[in-house]
Amino acid sequence: KGGEERRAANDEFQFETYYRSIQSNGAEYRGEWTTYGSTTFIPESGFDRNENGGYPGIVMAKRVKKVISAAMRVLKDEGAERRCDQDVIVHEEFEITSEKGEE
Repeated sequence: KGGEERRAANDEFQFETYYRSIQSNGAEYRGEWTTYGSTTFIPESGFDRNENGGYPGIVMAKRVKKVISAAMRVLKDEGAERRCDQDVIVHEEFEITSEKGEE
């Protein structure tokens, strides 16, 4: 039982640390994200199936996304024995477009 309790304590520590440190306790983030994609799905990447053994590569998108994102804790099971089983972290993300016709 000692190992199970340690794992449970570690799970809760990881959950709390992620929410506090990475998600800033749910604070809204406004900024820019650099995104990457597979050359298979980015036509302007110049992907050639005859090169590199036919394997697609990962490339940086030309356009940087401007986003607003946030995370919130949502009560899932108030009666759960462990605290990290009571809540889930829900992420929301919105891309901001500034140019007409841009999605």
